[in-house]
Amino acid sequence: MPMIANFTIEPGVDIENASGDKGEGILLRVATAAKLYNVLVHGRKGATGETESGECLELDGTYSGLVDNVNDGSLSIMNSIIDCNEPFKYSNASDPANNLTVDVETWFLGQDGNSTAEVMLTNGMPAATDTVLLGNGKDLSTEDSFFEATDYIGAFDGTTDWREGWTYAPAQ
Repeated sequence: MPMIANFTIEPGVDIENASGDKGEGILLRVATAAKLYNVLVHGRKGATGETESGECLELDGTYSGLVDNVNDGSLSIMNSIIDCNEPFKYSNASDPANNLTVDVETWFLGQDGNSTAEVMLTNGMPAATDTVLLGNGKDLSTEDSFFEATDYIGAFDGTTDWREGWTYAPAQ
């Protein structure tokens, strides 16, 4: 059960997946158990299925272990923001009658510090004056010395682009 913090998911490429969506955010399935903090999922917001991205957060309850982990708190997402046209989805291929369901929006918004808010990013980074992402994250360094002190949601603090010098960005 990993604890993962401070990451940003940007829109994917314009290639359809098996569901016909272009660029999903997070898809959790089987028996996922994790504590996710300070997550930003930011999708494209076009006017049509051709220009917008798929769901920002989807839970696939095909296996009851995921639903169990949602219900007992073994899977949580806190101090996080979803910004997409289609923010939430629940799917369960083995239960067409939806007897085992999770209201993904209610579950997400019911956890500490989560919201669906519009964010403005430039190359994945918020402006240094951003008030949605900056100052609203959970500082996990107080719980585990592995983590560096942060107070922002997503991967960037609004000032430092830590990717420079060691990551690859394809030409636009």
